[in-house]
Amino acid sequence: MALDEDVVLRDVTNAGVVITDRIAREVATQLDLEESLEASRYATDPYTTHPREWPPLVEVVDTWELPPVLIERYNAAGGEGTALCGIFPEIRRAWASVDNSLFLWRFDKR
Repeated sequence: MALDEDVVLRDVTNAGVVITDRIAREVATQLDLEESLEASRYATDPYTTHPREWPPLVEVVDTWELPPVLIERYNAAGGEGTALCGIFPEIRRAWASVDNSLFLWRFDKR
């Protein structure tokens, strides 16, 4: 019995070392947010610079009205509800939720 416990303890210890090493390597490859923000602070005009580490800026190409049923549901909550929205560009769908209701529609058809 003691031999089995020693084997298990050794395996668990080795697994802990491997996992700790893997996490340390992954953390070392990630950019530090504080350093990125600090570096952008020293730019001549911090409000127009776009740090290289950040994702590209978004360009608004077109806009569409939200579906009327969505507006009605939001207004029925008196503007006090929780509303979230987003898009799934790969399937050409937009989504919105108002409280516990989820709406999904095609955004490429008017």
